[in-house]
Amino acid sequence: DLYRSSRLKYFGDVDDWHGITLRRYGIDPADLLNADSDPSQADFYQFAYNGMENMTTAAGFPLFASKPHYLDADDEALLGVVGMNPDPKLHDTYVDYEPITGVAMRAAKRLQINTALYPLPVLRSGTVE
Repeated sequence: DLYRSSRLKYFGDVDDWHGITLRRYGIDPADLLNADSDPSQADFYQFAYNGMENMTTAAGFPLFASKPHYLDADDEALLGVVGMNPDPKLHDTYVDYEPITGVAMRAAKRLQINTALYPLPVLRSGTVE
């Protein structure tokens, strides 16, 4: 789990659960803004792309969490990795509540863990310099 809480935002009703209308809540996109977009995020060391949660301080090494396939992240995050195809139906985190009882009927917690990778200089013999 993340070391920081996130607000849930109402995204609308869904009616694909046994004919019962549910209210969908998900991660508030404002919680995944970086410090450039929202200066108050500097309190949480949000110095990465929008759409990523900086977990470096908690982990002790460069570590970031995002939605899978960098869903809702800056386009620059997608450019660095081949094969990313963000799809909200497959990659979003949400909780669906029944509005009269308030019971959570369905939920999906989807998370991708990311770390920085850098190319290593290689000698002609194939060993790392």
